[in-house]
Amino acid sequence: DKRIAARAAGLLPARSVGFGAACRAHIDLNAQREEDITVPKQKTHKAAAKRLALTGTGKIKRYQAYKRHILTKKPTKRTRNLRKAAYVASTVERTMKKLIPYK
Repeated sequence: DKRIAARAAGLLPARSVGFGAACRAHIDLNAQREEDITVPKQKTHKAAAKRLALTGTGKIKRYQAYKRHILTKKPTKRTRNLRKAAYVASTVERTMKKLIPYK
């Protein structure tokens, strides 16, 4: 088997690392060097990319909720303040950055 021979020659790791079947599907078994093995690109979460923006300092900007409907009972001051952008909480910032890796 080409895979066993490549693993014995040191072209492949002893076991698949981190990506599971997706990683194995992208391995070129005829590769001569370890640099020739391609790692799959990370996909951008398109819904997150449309809603989030990265600032120059690395923070993630987002829109605020509660501004879509039933606005008549909310005070004007509140709806006006909801127009401003907000930032993603630091607790979920790492997760959101994984969703938009190339932004």
